[in-house]
Amino acid sequence: MANAAVAADGTDAAAAARAAAQTQLAANAAWLARLDGVLALNVRRISQADALALDGQLLAMLKATLKAALNRAQRGAFETWEAELTAALQMLMVAWSLWPTSATYGMRLLGLVYRDERAHRSKPCTPKMRGNALVNAMCGVLIPS
Repeated sequence: MANAAVAADGTDAAAAARAAAQTQLAANAAWLARLDGVLALNVRRISQADALALDGQLLAMLKATLKAALNRAQRGAFETWEAELTAALQMLMVAWSLWPTSATYGMRLLGLVYRDERAHRSKPCTPKMRGNALVNAMCGVLIPS
């Protein structure tokens, strides 16, 4: 009988501890959700410039490889179509990196991604804010600078 009482008390204590932990976890999640809208994303411009430089270096490597392959087939083939081939390589880099993952290869190396800031705004856009934006836009159009 004494063992049953201890087991019941131990089970009740474990259930109470589990309930307290879940309550604390829910409170922390709510606090983080409020905090997410308050904190501004701080991305340094040098990181963005470094990502562009890394993408440029990757493009240069791909261009050199393509140039070597085309020049083996026919002399001067790459120089004839260089602008078009460069544009095609850039489009392939975007299609294979930016669209599926929201980051180019250089951005992924630096841990950067594109994101929609409207989804991370602390307060939603109200009709008054939209009206102010409309008035500012109209003033910019009607009143020449």
